[in-house]
Amino acid sequence: MLRRVPRVSEERAEHTASSVIGSFSRVGSPRQYFAAFLLTGFSWAAAFAFYLLTITAFNLDLGIANYLVALAALVIAPPSSPLMIGVFHGLMIASLVGLGLMNNEVATAYALLLHAFQMIILILLGAWGLSRLDMNLREVLAETRQRRQSGGEQDA
Repeated sequence: MLRRVPRVSEERAEHTASSVIGSFSRVGSPRQYFAAFLLTGFSWAAAFAFYLLTITAFNLDLGIANYLVALAALVIAPPSSPLMIGVFHGLMIASLVGLGLMNNEVATAYALLLHAFQMIILILLGAWGLSRLDMNLREVLAETRQRRQSGGEQDA
């Protein structure tokens, strides 16, 4: 089937398939699969709630059907580079304006505010994680530089 896809060689397709299958072999039990499934579901539910709360903060009367359409459009938008204006914002604005749910100004403010909230949350969680590992950002950067200079990633 992948032979029909441009720029996908048979070797590349086989390598990708074996890589995916190999990653499943690392999970040792059905219990681990179930736990991963639940955590993934929790992650999606948290993202859904985050988007919903942010839309609600704008005090827009969209109606439940429009909320769901807007959230579906937002959840599938790809993320941007950290702290950069990009594809995520453009797709979010285009989706919300194109669906007639918001005007351009409100959609732009929503996209920027949502991204700012996400970055603040990720920075705080990252700082908390580093403190739990008894590390700081300077140590992480030094370790990254050392690995790059030594020729790539090393197993921990």
